Parts: sequence; structure tokens; C-alpha cells
Amino acid sequence: MMTETTNAANETITDSKILLTSYEAAEFLHISYWHLMDLVRRKKIPNIRFSRKVFFKQASLEKYINDLEAQSVM
Repeated sequence: MMTETTNAANETITDSKILLTSYEAAEFLHISYWHLMDLVRRKKIPNIRFSRKVFFKQASLEKYINDLEAQSVM
């Protein structure tokens, strides 16, 4: 859920996370955490690693979904 607020300079600020954790990304994709990590291990899904932690950009996940959809109708 994205909410919008305004700051002191009347600029609109969207309250959305830039990076999702593995659990949040799995929930976003409606797949299990273990399936997501298998996709990461096989380098099938874009991700960002910080040390041992894995993060995902929501925009990249949306593009991944769109690409899968496009492949299904070819």
C-alpha cells in the first residue's frame, strides 16, 4: 500500500519501500520464500545482495512478471 504525504515545502512524498526483503518479495509474487530463493540461486530473478542478505526492487519484480507474461503468449 502506498500512501502520500506532503512535507514542509509542499512536496509530495510517497511512502513506499525501495527495496523489499526476500519474504516481502515472495509475498509480492505470491510464491514461497523457498521458491524465490531457488530463482535467486539459479539467477532467474533480479536481486541485490548486501553481505548475506538478498533484496529486491519492486519495479524489477514487476518487470519480471511482465516479461513472464509476454513469454507466455509468444
